Amino acid sequence: MRNMNLSPVKGIKVRHYVEVLSDCESDMVNLPDAGQIADWVNDALVETGGEVSEVSVKLVSAREMADLNKEYRQRSDATNVLSFPMNVESETGHPLLGDIAVCPAVVIAEAKEQDKSLEAHFAHMLVHGVLHLQGHNHKGDEEAEKMEQIEVAILRTMGFPNPYMTPAKRHKK
Repeated sequence: MRNMNLSPVKGIKVRHYVEVLSDCESDMVNLPDAGQIADWVNDALVETGGEVSEVSVKLVSAREMADLNKEYRQRSDATNVLSFPMNVESETGHPLLGDIAVCPAVVIAEAKEQDKSLEAHFAHMLVHGVLHLQGHNHKGDEEAEKMEQIEVAILRTMGFPNPYMTPAKRHKK
């Protein structure tokens, strides 16, 4: 999954090294491009603080995501995002937080099902993945609530709505 052709994301106070790879089918239209994905990951890293670090994002097919989910979580279906924390020093000398795998096919289906924009849902999945790399989880109600609050705050700074509000609740505000 790793390839060391990394470049820092520019134009933001802190520059994190974000690598974006894709093994997805070429017919996936309207997906955010690699630059946008790197910017969202960088934004999440900036908002949560910490030192300059390195993250790899890989867009994977539903089949590959199902294989990863089975191997690492003992679940047989494809999921939207998986994070693989590493927390080791990389070849660049910066901490390698880990890898994030995103399945665009699942993210697209969920966005339609949940009546969300693809852009907002994709950004949410990347923020969610970054938080897992940083040790957050949602195994218990208290941990889930804390993680959701952090996600909502980060997404707000990125200009996205609260992903946990239903469309009906969003329209009332």
